[in-house]
Amino acid sequence: MNRRLYFVLPDIKSARRVWKEMLLACVDNRNIHFLAEPGTPLGKMQPADTMERTDMFHEGVAGIFVGAALGLIAGALTLFAPEGYFPVWYTNLHWTGILAFTIGIGAACGAIGMAMLGISLANTDLEAAREKIRHGQVMMIVTVPIHRLPEIRRIMQVLHPEAEYYGVWPALHPVFP
Repeated sequence: MNRRLYFVLPDIKSARRVWKEMLLACVDNRNIHFLAEPGTPLGKMQPADTMERTDMFHEGVAGIFVGAALGLIAGALTLFAPEGYFPVWYTNLHWTGILAFTIGIGAACGAIGMAMLGISLANTDLEAAREKIRHGQVMMIVTVPIHRLPEIRRIMQVLHPEAEYYGVWPALHPVFP
């Protein structure tokens, strides 16, 4: 299970030094991303991808619940509709089948629709650092296995005290043991 660590670095020069330290700590280059003001030359450092920059994931999860609720309402309306109003294959299902079908379709459509909406929205988790990024600072996003979190934090605290720690996503500990 992987976690994302967020750090804000003072400038691009500091970001390059930290990037090299992460590579020396055997963090794969694919797991180190940087979020900077548009137009900032990152060189060989990887820019943050769509999932990290936008609210696509959060909105998609919300869309599952909204779509499932609308699917439940559609299924309930189907159950109370007149006999010949819907195709025979659909209304010959048991009522649980009808509800399962409409909830499933609603959840899928809601997730896709809301995720497409979320692509156009900035990531709300990064809102605290957005102003600093606008003023030339750089956010580093490191994805590592959960057992490496203390090691990476220690590297950053000892070698780069100028870096501001902005948390872990998802939470540091699993919900269920």
